[in-house]
Amino acid sequence: IIIELKNRGISTSVHFIPVHKLTYFNKYFNEKNIKNELPISEDIFSREISLPIFPELNENHIKYIVNNLKKIILKLIKSH
Repeated sequence: IIIELKNRGISTSVHFIPVHKLTYFNKYFNEKNIKNELPISEDIFSREISLPIFPELNENHIKYIVNNLKKIILKLIKSH
């Protein structure tokens, strides 16, 4: 989905990184041990994306993003 959106000029990112993946946290804890204890956080992190959000985002931008996201998702559903 991320690649398809990028090909259509829509940038994405990941804004919600689990705490146990942050550098500061890893200074004091071993992520490998914690990773197994946080399967829900790991699962959600592996599947999330953040769609564009910026002050100049207008209704036309939103429609473009939503329409393209729908097309990409429908294409993925049909291919499975």
